[in-house]
Amino acid sequence: MSQLRGEILAAEEAAWKELHDTFISLPGEQWSRHGLSGNWCPKDLLAHVGCWAAEAARQLECIRAGSPSKGPDAEAFNAASYDTCKDLTVHEVIAMASAAHHRLQEEIDAVAPVALSGKVVDMIHECSDRHYREHLAQLRIFIADIEAGEGTA
Repeated sequence: MSQLRGEILAAEEAAWKELHDTFISLPGEQWSRHGLSGNWCPKDLLAHVGCWAAEAARQLECIRAGSPSKGPDAEAFNAASYDTCKDLTVHEVIAMASAAHHRLQEEIDAVAPVALSGKVVDMIHECSDRHYREHLAQLRIFIADIEAGEGTA
């Protein structure tokens, strides 16, 4: 395994573990409590990051197949992903996001070293570890607000 690939996999895994562990620490009733990242609830946020991890895996699969694709419009993708996932149960969202994480890890591991160019590496980080950390910060604020009695009911 190349050093770059190993670094990408390690960064994605570490950020995913931190995000996943924080989500899993939430009591069941908090998963549907709105007020996170606009009017999302934690379930919506985990679905959101899961959809972006799945999209990164899809893009890497296209690269491996020799037909790279341009990433989606972020706003449209976010709206479509929300609509697709809003009625899923918490269990389904956890399963989907975890599967997307594992699929992304597989695709990162499978893509040819020559394909790991600057743009591809940036896309991977933007859809995974950077994205996870961005929303982890929001989730921690949300949890702190709830603990302080300031969360939205």
